[in-house]
Amino acid sequence: MNTKTKAGVWALALGVIGAGMFFASSAKAATITNVDPSDVWADEAYTITITGSGFDDTTGISLFRHTDYIPADEIRIVNLDFDVFTDSHAEAYIPTGLRAGWYDLWIDGNDGGGELENAVWIGSTALSNISELNYTTSKKAKRTLSIEFEGLVLGKNKKWTTIKFNGRKANVKRVSTSGNNSTVVVQIKPRKWGRGSYELSLRWKNKVREEIESGDDVIYRNRWDSGTATYPDVLEII
Repeated sequence: MNTKTKAGVWALALGVIGAGMFFASSAKAATITNVDPSDVWADEAYTITITGSGFDDTTGISLFRHTDYIPADEIRIVNLDFDVFTDSHAEAYIPTGLRAGWYDLWIDGNDGGGELENAVWIGSTALSNISELNYTTSKKAKRTLSIEFEGLVLGKNKKWTTIKFNGRKANVKRVSTSGNNSTVVVQIKPRKWGRGSYELSLRWKNKVREEIESGDDVIYRNRWDSGTATYPDVLEII
């Protein structure tokens, strides 16, 4: 296996089309036909296999994350370590901790670049510090859980986050963020919760800083970003 090569800075010139849409202005000498796997998770590192043509002169492989706005404070281009094995076969290495969402895959080369839209989906994960609880009928039973969401940046205002276990609402006590990950501390009252596995459902909103062109100037405004997600088997009552 070839030695891993550190991807350089993406060399293609970028242009802006409308709100949040980008294009590569170089000639597309490389062609990407498939990426496997195309679904990965933020809490693990992955090797993806890239097939196509024109890979021999590859100088960089990058991911570009989609949003429906132009974020002013986010880095959406991720340069990847990679190996090129043949003109039609390359591998790239996706690190842990990237933000969840759809990513385009870009290949840069001496003879031009190539891209594949929506090539990789990175999904968020949820992990509770307590994964099992004993069944109880006590009216006084309360448990505090710390749940780490990898790949999600949640708003620090706890009122912006709603968490339920099989439809039972938890009391959100605190939300904190670190990099592209968030930790939510919740309190539940598991009296007479039935034995079995519990799915966590998450609904959130967050204020983000949006970049807007205004004539020859660039201005900024706050806007809401929101979403929902579900995570099976986060908690079990035994």
